[in-house]
Amino acid sequence: MTTFRELGVSDEVVRALAARGIETPFPIQTMVIEDATAGRDTLARSKTGSGKTLGFAIPIVERVDASAKQRPVALVLAPTRELAQQVSDEFEDIATAKLHLVDSVERAHAYLLALRDDATLREFAFVTRWHALPDGERRALYSKYACHELHLFLYFKDRAFFDAVVRPYLAHKLRKTFVDHWLLDDDLDRYLEPAELTRLNAVERALLGWRSTARDATCRLLEDEVALQPHDPARDARVIDALLGAQALDGDERIASASAGAAAPIASADSRTEN
Repeated sequence: MTTFRELGVSDEVVRALAARGIETPFPIQTMVIEDATAGRDTLARSKTGSGKTLGFAIPIVERVDASAKQRPVALVLAPTRELAQQVSDEFEDIATAKLHLVDSVERAHAYLLALRDDATLREFAFVTRWHALPDGERRALYSKYACHELHLFLYFKDRAFFDAVVRPYLAHKLRKTFVDHWLLDDDLDRYLEPAELTRLNAVERALLGWRSTARDATCRLLEDEVALQPHDPARDARVIDALLGAQALDGDERIASASAGAAAPIASADSRTEN
């Protein structure tokens, strides 16, 4: 039976795992730890509870340089606060580097501002405190800023408001867009036709792949389009600097600054239109 040491895991991490009663790697860990620790791009999929988190956490801990001046030295993205907390808990006993989580709408909004100080993005800062707003103010903000992006936010983050306010509005629109149909749970198969598919942007195609009967084919199409995009080192550097650079994250100073600026009173803006 394969051991963690045989997979190249350091004695320090092996001892930390043993202290938690973890002495033998799960199959998914056996499959990925060596490749990931060697720096190879790794994609793994397995059932909940099969040990995936440690499968990538151990290689991250093994590869980071604890003496690096820039902190944090690793970034883990998770789709929900609950999952982010689970990931953080898994790292806690074995990690020697700072783990920084983008685990809330507030933090995600601030990071986007750190990446690009956009006036429109600042106007939408109200989404970071949406659930703290009284119903009347939420309705007023929705009336002013209604757009596909806000509709998608409300669909995922405030389904009660979406069902009460947004869904009836969309249902009565005479000319519905793809996003409207997606939000209304309508049949989307007609958008799989080449003529319709070419009109969809990348986000719309991702949504189509999420729900259509041709999910795998749609996802492969997106993967191919991404693979054909020319490499842009300057853009990559900007993203990394904004997310991992010491000035962007250390002490969350930029986060606090961005959040404070976003919360400031904003000037009246032109009404949004839906494409």
